[in-house]
Amino acid sequence: MKLHPDFKEFLQLLNAHHVKYLLVGGYALAIHGYPRSTGDMDIWYQSEPDNIDRLLDVLRQFGFSSTGLTA
Repeated sequence: MKLHPDFKEFLQLLNAHHVKYLLVGGYALAIHGYPRSTGDMDIWYQSEPDNIDRLLDVLRQFGFSSTGLTA
């Protein structure tokens, strides 16, 4: 399965920062053999404060400098 370079970079950042997440939606279906063309990537993340802090760090590093979000 070929990932858009931005999606690949984002997933690498999630993994590098040990964010607890699941890939859901069209890309998750494709990984399980049911390809479905989508223009986005859907993730679910565990909503515990430490994990949210790590996710916010990833978003900032990815380029979202002012999310206005807090854990």
